[in-house]
Amino acid sequence: MNVASEMRNATGGEVLETTEQVEKALDTLRTTLLAAIKAGDRIRLQ
Repeated sequence: MNVASEMRNATGGEVLETTEQVEKALDTLRTTLLAAIKAGDRIRLQ
């Protein structure tokens, strides 16, 4: 899973400039992480 890539796709780029982009990035991160946990995956923070 490449969380950074998913967040870039969700927000439209590599730079967050608006509160809307931040909210979208956080929603995407939460959804992605929870899906991984539900699938039995472990998440390593680096």
